[in-house]
Amino acid sequence: GANSFVDTQYVRLDVGDSANVSFTPTSFWTTGTNTVTVSVKTDDVNTNNSASYSQNVNDSFYNYANSSPATGRAGFNTSEGIVLSGFPLTGGNALVTGVKVYISNDPNNIGQKVWGAVMDPLTSTYVLSDSLIIAAGDTAKYKTFLFNTPVSYPNGYGIYVGLKQKINVLGHRPVGYQTEGPPSRDNAFFTDDMPYGDPVPFTSGRLMIEAIVKA
Repeated sequence: GANSFVDTQYVRLDVGDSANVSFTPTSFWTTGTNTVTVSVKTDDVNTNNSASYSQNVNDSFYNYANSSPATGRAGFNTSEGIVLSGFPLTGGNALVTGVKVYISNDPNNIGQKVWGAVMDPLTSTYVLSDSLIIAAGDTAKYKTFLFNTPVSYPNGYGIYVGLKQKINVLGHRPVGYQTEGPPSRDNAFFTDDMPYGDPVPFTSGRLMIEAIVKA
C-alpha cells in the first residue's frame, strides 16, 4: 500500500485459548490506500490464519466504517439523544466542517427531524448543523451535514461527531451500523443523552459516521 510497516509479537496459546494482542503503535502519513493484514504461523487449521482490512489515509475525513452493508440501527427510539463516533487527533490541529451519517432503513425515520452534531472540545457542548427532515430517498445511504460554524480541535483532543434526534411519538433509530467484534473497539462509538456532555460507549457494532475535516 501507500505506507509500509511490519511488526511481530509473540504469544503462547494452548488449545482453546484466546488473547488480545497489541502491536507497536505507528502512524501512516502518506495518502493512499493500505491493506492491513494480521496473520499467524501455520497451525492445525490454516483456513483462518490471516485477516485483512482496507485503510484509506487522507486529509479530509475520519471514518471507521468500510464498504460492508449496514446490519443494525442505532438511536434513542422515542427519546432525544446523539449517536457519536470518536476519532483521536494527532499530528496537528483540525477544523471539523461537517459530518456524514448513514441513515438507517428504519421505516419510522421518514418525517423525523435530525441534525448533524459535533462536540466543542473546550466546553463539551454540541454545535448543530441545519436540520434535515428525513424523506424516503434519504434512507439506506449517507447524508452530509455541514456546520455553519466549523469547530476547531487542538492536537491531542478526540473528535466527536454524530447525529442528533429529538423526542418523537413513533420511535426510530436513525443511524446505521456494521457488524464488528467481539471484542468491541475501544473509545470509538458512543451515545449521549440529556443532560449532554457525558457520552457512554456503544458496543453493538461499528457506527457508520464520518467526520469531515480540514487541517
